[in-house]
Amino acid sequence: MSKSKKKLTKFILNICLLIGFVGIIYCVYSIINLYKDNNSTKKMIEKIQLEVIEKFPVTSAKKDDNVTQTQESIDLTLDFEKLSKINNDTVAWIKVSGTNIDYPIVQTTNNNYYLNHSFDKTKNQNGWPFLNSDNAKDFSDHNTILFGHNTNGTTMFSQLKDIYNGKYGTSIDIYIYLENEVIQYQVFSIYLEEPTNVSSISKFITSDIISKSIEKSKIKFGIDVSDKDYILTLSTCNNVTDDRIIMQAKKVI
Repeated sequence: MSKSKKKLTKFILNICLLIGFVGIIYCVYSIINLYKDNNSTKKMIEKIQLEVIEKFPVTSAKKDDNVTQTQESIDLTLDFEKLSKINNDTVAWIKVSGTNIDYPIVQTTNNNYYLNHSFDKTKNQNGWPFLNSDNAKDFSDHNTILFGHNTNGTTMFSQLKDIYNGKYGTSIDIYIYLENEVIQYQVFSIYLEEPTNVSSISKFITSDIISKSIEKSKIKFGIDVSDKDYILTLSTCNNVTDDRIIMQAKKVI
């Protein structure tokens, strides 16, 4: 091999080594940032839950063997004034029965900001669960949409994948706490949706879309739904494929 070829080979090897080294540094940097963001998110959740939640007994309706009964349960009272001091975009609080989904919901003028900002508005790749910018703050639209990241952990909307995989069974309630009202929903469908299909994340939802949602659901919840019902839709990424995980529930109270 000529000297020029040896020099060229050595140069190429050095470039490859440099690219590999830079790649390793970037991966380490990304892992450190992810760890810091996850830790920051968990601390933020603990801080909020410690400062603004007070438990108290309330009366709510529960469905048992197709009969709606009134029974005593533990609900929450929230200090929305304290929440607003931390973040003035706060519009509600969500709690999904049996899961760790138990957070304030925010809303701003676009659907991009809270994809990479935490509740205190600091940069964070976990983002924060937020209300679709086109939806009414009082959850009065025919279909109200909430977005949140699947962080591959136990925060944000990660546990939607566990619901999708059947971990939480076929009876799941969602509670939305507004400043002067509590709204209860029953989950009727959870399925994977291609990102190009946005029919389920429109605030205008038809009986045909509802029927298809029930048909596509991986879990059969056995809940009757009509186009007169008010719907709550939760959307998160799947992380395994490009599909989104969509979970839908109907308002019962």
